[in-house]
Amino acid sequence: MQKLFNFSQKSNREQGIALLMVMSSITILTYIIIDFTFETQVNKMRVHNITDRMQARLTAEAGLNLALARIRLYQEARNMYEQSEAIQGMIDLSVLEDSIRNPDFMYPIPIIDRDMDQRTISAINDFNDDSLISGELMVTISSVSGFLNPNNMRVRPLTPEEEELQEEERWGTRERQREDDGPSPQEFTEQTLIETLEDAMEKRREEDDLFDLRYGNLDARLLIKEIKFYINHPDDFQDSERAEIEAMYRANDIRPKHAPLTSLDELYLLEGWDDEIVNLIKDRLTVHEVSVIQVNELTENQLRVLFPEITEFQVEEFFRYRDGDPERNERPRPFQNASEFKELVVNRLSIINEESYEDLISAFQSAGLTIGVAGKLFRVRSMASFNRATYNLEAYIDVPIKPLPPLPPREDSRGRNNEDQAPDGDRTQRPDEFIDEEEELSRGQRSDEEEEDTRPLEFLPPRAVEIRRI
Repeated sequence: MQKLFNFSQKSNREQGIALLMVMSSITILTYIIIDFTFETQVNKMRVHNITDRMQARLTAEAGLNLALARIRLYQEARNMYEQSEAIQGMIDLSVLEDSIRNPDFMYPIPIIDRDMDQRTISAINDFNDDSLISGELMVTISSVSGFLNPNNMRVRPLTPEEEELQEEERWGTRERQREDDGPSPQEFTEQTLIETLEDAMEKRREEDDLFDLRYGNLDARLLIKEIKFYINHPDDFQDSERAEIEAMYRANDIRPKHAPLTSLDELYLLEGWDDEIVNLIKDRLTVHEVSVIQVNELTENQLRVLFPEITEFQVEEFFRYRDGDPERNERPRPFQNASEFKELVVNRLSIINEESYEDLISAFQSAGLTIGVAGKLFRVRSMASFNRATYNLEAYIDVPIKPLPPLPPREDSRGRNNEDQAPDGDRTQRPDEFIDEEEELSRGQRSDEEEEDTRPLEFLPPRAVEIRRI
C-alpha cells in the first residue's frame, strides 16, 4: 500500500513537470509567433513604403518630363518669333514666356467651381480617370531671376598668342597695351558681388541689432575672395588674401573644391560663410548661364544691384509702374522690350542718365549679360505624392542659344571686298578715292554691329543642367 502511494505521488510530480514544460513551450512558441508576425507586418509595411516612394519618384519625374515638353514648345515658338517680323508685330515676347509658366499643372485636376457646365466637369473627370499618372502631382515653372554668377570669377586661361604677348611685355620688347576696354568680366563680376554683399549686409545691420553684433566686423571683400579661391585652380589665384584663406581651410583640414560651383547649395560648404550670410544673398545669384536679365522678374534686391544709387521713392515707383497698384486702380504694365525698361529708368524716373545707362549695359555685356523681357533659364519644381510617400524634385532647365556664325566678308563703300586687300592692309587707290582710315574703320564696325543685331537668334532644345531632390 505504501509503495502504491509513493508511485502515485511520483506520477503526479511527473505530470506536473510535463504540464509546466508544455505551458513553457506554448509561451515560447506564442512569443516567437507574435514576433514573427510583427516582423512580417513591419517588412510588409516597409515594402509598401518602398513601393509608394518609388511610385512617387516616378510621378515626380513624369512632372519634369511634362515641364520639358512645355519648355520645348516655348523653344519652338521662340524660334518662330525671332524669325518672323509679322509675329513680332502681333504678340509680345513676354506672352510666350507666360504661356509656359502659367498656370501651374495639378493632377488630379481640381474642380474649383462647381457651377461650371457639366461638359467641362465631365471632361476633367474623364482626363483624371484615363490618365496614367498615379498619385498626386503639382508642377511649377518659373524664370530664374538671379543673374550674378560667381563662376564668372574663374580666371580664363591665356591663349598661346596672349601668353606670347604677355611675355614680350614683361621683357620690354613690346609696349604694354592700354586697357581702354574697362574691367574684364572676371573683375566686373567680382566687384559687383562685393558691392551686392556689402549692400545686403549693411541693410540687414540697420534692421537687426543681433546681426550687427555677430557680423558687424565681417569683411564682404574677403568673403567674395574666398569664393574666387574656391572655384579657381590654386595656380590661378594669386590675390593677396590667398595666405589668409588657405590658412583657414588648412586649420580645419578641409580641401577646397577648386572647380566651378554646380549648385548654390555649395555655398554652404564655404568655410568663412555662415548659413545666415548665404541666405542673405542666395536669391541674387545663380551658378548657371543666365545671359538675360529679365526686367519683368526683377526683385527689389536685384534692382538695387543694377542701380546702387536708387532711392526708396524710385523703387516704389518702379514696381508700381511694372506691377500695378490695386489701391490706385493702376493696372500692371510689364515691359514688352528692353527699350521700355530704359525709358522708365532713364526718362520717367531719372534713376540714371542715358550715358551712365549705356556704360552699365556695356559692363554687363562684358560679363555675358543682356537686358531682356524673356529668359532662357527656368526653375522647375515637381512635387508628387502617392499614398503616404512624397517625392519633390527641383530642376534647372536651360534653353541654349546657338552661336551665331561669323559674318560674311563685308564690302567697303566702293563695293570692294575686304578680303581682296593685300595681307598688310595696303591697297592701291586713286587720290580721289582716299577715305580717312579711322572713319572707314568706325563705319565698318557700326555696319557689323548693326548687321549682327538684326540676325535672328536660334534656340536649341532645352536641357536639364541641374536636378536635385528637395
